[in-house]
Amino acid sequence: MKVQIALDLQQYSDAELPVFSFHVTTSMTNNAYFPNPVPALSTVDAAANDLINFLENHKKGDNTKTKDDKREILENHLNTLALFVLMRANNPNPNEDPVVIAQSSGMPLKGKTHKQKRVFSVKRGKDPGTLFATAEGSQKDGVVAHEWRFTYDQTLQGWTHAPSTSEGTTVLDGLTSEKRCFVSHRPVKRTPKKSTSSVHKAEKGGPEPWSEPKSEIVP
Repeated sequence: MKVQIALDLQQYSDAELPVFSFHVTTSMTNNAYFPNPVPALSTVDAAANDLINFLENHKKGDNTKTKDDKREILENHLNTLALFVLMRANNPNPNEDPVVIAQSSGMPLKGKTHKQKRVFSVKRGKDPGTLFATAEGSQKDGVVAHEWRFTYDQTLQGWTHAPSTSEGTTVLDGLTSEKRCFVSHRPVKRTPKKSTSSVHKAEKGGPEPWSEPKSEIVP
């Protein structure tokens, strides 16, 4: 069965779209399944940063056409990247799983045939002593916060907790350069309103379990 990607970019607000974009490009950075992404990840990141810069420097409602144009450029890049991921995932090498390939891109898959794992990624930051981390989960998913922690201990002890964030991205700074750093993440879910329905009885709010750590050498 061929995998399909459920991109649905219109579900993201102007502020959320770059966050999702960074999550995808971080997931695909140094990903062995995608050695030469099309378009280049740097091109996608540039479009995301361009939209962020516009939002930060203009009030809501200002120059809407320019904002929409910048969003359209980013959406086009992400749609093209999704096609690239699909081409690779649906033409796997022997012993490769198309679902694993597609999921590793950070893009959501269509349908519920396969359980979607929580995707979390870490890459070297732009500045010395920094790492850039991204994770899935936004307000629409019932996620109200993201918690992060890190350690240099290979036995995964002595965790240091970084400031929590409202969105699924963070820059860990003040780290020790040239050391391998292990980073873990967990989303904090909104506590559902009390209800007599069986659906809400099964739901739980609060922090989810910590993710399996990802590691990277700090620049």
